[in-house]
Amino acid sequence: IKMNEFLQYLEKSIDAAQKMEQELIATERKDEANLQKIRANIYGICLTVVQVVAKEKCGKELWEDYVGRLDNIAKNWVKSYEKAKLHNDVEKILIEETKFQVLNEVKEKIQNL
Repeated sequence: IKMNEFLQYLEKSIDAAQKMEQELIATERKDEANLQKIRANIYGICLTVVQVVAKEKCGKELWEDYVGRLDNIAKNWVKSYEKAKLHNDVEKILIEETKFQVLNEVKEKIQNL
């Protein structure tokens, strides 16, 4: 897996989400802008985690540890998602689904590299 290519992908994804957030704010679409902000934050978390893991590991071990850490982070989101569904909190459900979506995109990117 090409680390530089993966880092560029994450950085471009953060930039794209932030730009979209600003465009949505400009058109007064606050709810959609908030989801873009969340997307940017999750990409940022993924970037930070891969940088930390890369200092400790390399090769196949790096990617296995990285995905494991992402899955660990997602465990809390699952709890939050289930709680939101229980209380029929549509906004919170959408937020958690957005987090899962970004995480799945990142994992797919890893598979494709």
